[in-house]
Amino acid sequence: MKAEDLDVTAVEKSWNQHTRLLFLCSPNNPSGNLLGGEKIKSLLSQFHGLVILDEAYIDFTDYPGFLPLLNEYKNLVVLQTLSKAWGLAGIRLGMCFATPEVIQQLRNDGASVQTFGGPRSDTTIVFRYLT
Repeated sequence: MKAEDLDVTAVEKSWNQHTRLLFLCSPNNPSGNLLGGEKIKSLLSQFHGLVILDEAYIDFTDYPGFLPLLNEYKNLVVLQTLSKAWGLAGIRLGMCFATPEVIQQLRNDGASVQTFGGPRSDTTIVFRYLT
């Protein structure tokens, strides 16, 4: 997989004072292209809202992803899932990684742990296995 040439200038021109978040996928589906780390860092530094990176397919790469940047960029949110590489699509289990402040804001805004697929006990079993 190659790093995708993200047009940072075009992305910068796409937001205005009302834009609250940028949503990007890395690796991208269906191309599998990864977003370049330096370009993502540039967006994280310049954009004042949340930058959400969907890493649903990150387990299919050798790239470490953007989790290591969480302590450096307070506006970074990384989403991952066990549905793809782990073959657990039936339990619809995903993870949201962000600063404690962002997680608290998400909870205040109504986000919560929810299951949409299988029974709650399936999710509990997976959490026990992972911790």
